Amino acid sequence: MTSSSSRSTAPATGGHLDLAARLLRLTEEAMAVEPDIRRRRQEMWTLIAAHERLWHLRHADADLPPDDALVEAATASS
Repeated sequence: MTSSSSRSTAPATGGHLDLAARLLRLTEEAMAVEPDIRRRRQEMWTLIAAHERLWHLRHADADLPPDDALVEAATASS
């Protein structure tokens, strides 16, 4: 019998990322029917973070500057 706490440490593959994207879309649909606007707004930040993480996983090979560098560049150009 295997323990339920064992997890795979293999990197996410295209199939896993596609499944994650579909789950995010289902989450968006579930949030859309939430009647409490305050709760929906709070959950939106979590959903945004999940989409951002998925994007980073899909573009892991991209040569992107860290978030701090993006903030510094944006404030320097203002």
